[in-house]
Amino acid sequence: MTTPSEKPAPLVPLIPVEERTLVFYGDNLVAFEVLENEQPKVYIPLKLISDHLGLSWTGQFERVKRDPVLSEVVQGLRVTRPAAEGGSQTVMSLPIEYLNGWLFGVNSNRLKAGLREKVIRYQRECYLALFEAFHPKERVATIQRGVDESHLVAMRDLARQQAELAHQQVNIWDAFIGEKRRLDAVQDLTEEHDSLIQHLSTQVDELQDRLSTVQRELTNRITALNHRVLQVPAEPVQRITPEQKAAIKALVDDLVAAAQHKGVRLGQGRNDYPAVWDAFKRRFDLAKYDELNAPHFDTAIQWLKDWRDRL
Repeated sequence: MTTPSEKPAPLVPLIPVEERTLVFYGDNLVAFEVLENEQPKVYIPLKLISDHLGLSWTGQFERVKRDPVLSEVVQGLRVTRPAAEGGSQTVMSLPIEYLNGWLFGVNSNRLKAGLREKVIRYQRECYLALFEAFHPKERVATIQRGVDESHLVAMRDLARQQAELAHQQVNIWDAFIGEKRRLDAVQDLTEEHDSLIQHLSTQVDELQDRLSTVQRELTNRITALNHRVLQVPAEPVQRITPEQKAAIKALVDDLVAAAQHKGVRLGQGRNDYPAVWDAFKRRFDLAKYDELNAPHFDTAIQWLKDWRDRL
């Protein structure tokens, strides 16, 4: 009859002195009578009716808490049940005279056809059926004959107040729907903006790819020019010294170590050294790396450093 989302009212839960169940168009409805200041008062548990109507109990309970009138009169009732049925429970209930205020707040126009007809039937007849459960028909007939005219006047005034309150709730709901539509429009604009940003990002990526292609072509041209420069006849050949050979080897070791640290492969095989030496010999048109001309030593050192730094 309750869910974990139900929280007890701020007051100490009341203990029903009587419970009655009646069948209303195939639905079992429950009403509790409690004593408040030694006076009997009838309460109706809301979740059971909400479930019968196919409504979200969480949403309905939030609506009750937001309502300035219903939030003041909603009360937790402490109901004892067998252990198999969940044991003692606290059920959120409204006094029977406020039930229509909650029922009229359900906008049947926003429900599916099957639920709409059931909600309208509850709004039309449920209150009277529950009222008669605690008031014998003879008493109701007596009241209707005018014996307790003041009570009928009070009931009519209360019904008018409940109808006005329901009308206000419908207006608030309509305003909420209008605001929601505006928020949906803003969300649509945001999604369009995100799509435009994505399109621009794609164009930027394409431009970057083109720039990378141009850069590679320029690098190849520069390499070809350098190769031609190296082939220009020069002074008698002077090979690099042992110290310069050692410097080149040390830079190759640094380059391979940097690639391994970054998880980058410099060649097709498992060993990166052959790939580096092959690239070095192609770059300077050598059969062996130690045949490098001494005037080209600084260029070779810088070329290896640039490769290493790019990693």
